[in-house]
Amino acid sequence: DSQYTGPPITVADSGYPNFDSVLARLRSWRDRSSGVLQHQLYLQSLANSGWRFFDRATYIGGQPAEFTSISKEVSMCTSSGCMHNETFGVTISDEFLRSSAATGFSIQIAGQTGYSEVVTIPPNYIQGYLQAIDSNAASSH
Repeated sequence: DSQYTGPPITVADSGYPNFDSVLARLRSWRDRSSGVLQHQLYLQSLANSGWRFFDRATYIGGQPAEFTSISKEVSMCTSSGCMHNETFGVTISDEFLRSSAATGFSIQIAGQTGYSEVVTIPPNYIQGYLQAIDSNAASSH
């Protein structure tokens, strides 16, 4: 399978004093036998203020998105607390990603604690990502 990974972008940042942020990137896999391209919005939440226990994602408009928990770990502990890192993915169809290239898209992520955040992927990120995937696919034939 061919794999593609876009650069990380900061999609949420609370700044001082909590230093809570969410990083996002697109990842994709092309199945060699079928040629089908599968995409995932790969998200990493870094929270100094505690666990969010993210467990669901919803497209703006209310349609639930396929959510995959990847990992949870604690890092960078100091006298003021630790960073709580949660990594998870949201499945994105090729059709949806391509139809969002002109406008970008937003997804709400939410956790068991009641915390939620709207993550927006801008159109220029999607356009650059698809251009890189498509040019790579064209050059590999």
